[in-house]
Amino acid sequence: MQYTGRFNHLFGWTVRTILAQSCPKRRERIVSHFIDIAEFLHQLRNFYSEFTILSTLCSTLVERLKITWSRVSKNRRRTFSKLCELLPLEGNFQTLR
Repeated sequence: MQYTGRFNHLFGWTVRTILAQSCPKRRERIVSHFIDIAEFLHQLRNFYSEFTILSTLCSTLVERLKITWSRVSKNRRRTFSKLCELLPLEGNFQTLR
């Protein structure tokens, strides 16, 4: 039960942090920063928090920000894609085993 509450809290905070900015350039910096955080969490093997941030970035609320995502560097988008492959939303984390 605590895990669900923690997930919802981090998910909501991440979404609010991104959407609170009206300028696409600021949103891009925040999205890029969250990608960096997710990569760092992966190195720390904190998969739960990494999964939460990746879920947020993949959510409809953030994914629909086309102008913001177009400003994110190719290198960071590649990192994001690589992390998403390692932590798929289905499949019971088989790629990590």
